[in-house]
Amino acid sequence: MQRSIYLTLGLLLFLSSSCQPAPTPASDSPAQETTPPLVQNVLHLPVTDTLPYPIVEEFANLAPIFNFRNDTTYVINFWATWCGPCVAELPYFERLAAATANQPVKIVLVSLDFRRDVRTKLLRFIRERPLELPVIALTDNKTNIWIDQVDPTWGGAIPITIIYRNDQRQFFSDQFADYEELASAVQSLQ
Repeated sequence: MQRSIYLTLGLLLFLSSSCQPAPTPASDSPAQETTPPLVQNVLHLPVTDTLPYPIVEEFANLAPIFNFRNDTTYVINFWATWCGPCVAELPYFERLAAATANQPVKIVLVSLDFRRDVRTKLLRFIRERPLELPVIALTDNKTNIWIDQVDPTWGGAIPITIIYRNDQRQFFSDQFADYEELASAVQSLQ
């Protein structure tokens, strides 16, 4: 008798909980940010959470962006929020993006912020700035392995910029002095 009561209560509990409507998301929860189309469509890097940029934990997953073969000029800048010269030249890249909006030029900012700062300081920086260019957070700390794959002359200091189109490649190991220097470097490959 007790067993049938327990079974009946268990069945009623199960049915009552399974008939509840699905919880609705709170209206005050932040909307999921979108990833810039370049990161999703050209670089094919997935965004797996609500950050507006992908986190790449292994350089091998980023390496293909240095070898595209098409009519596009790629400008890839390595930077970090803690690097004063890096932050100082960001407006040049933003201005370049506006000036080349109708041209085959793609700009990617590869953040080398520390892994612990990618979800905090980098996110805050991008939101407060606001930074509209595609950003990829590279957290692979095996720099002694992958730096030479970017450029054999790179000593590891940032900022650095790679500008390439097919087999034409330029490596800039210093901060750009001004927008004109950056624009001239890009123009030389078009």
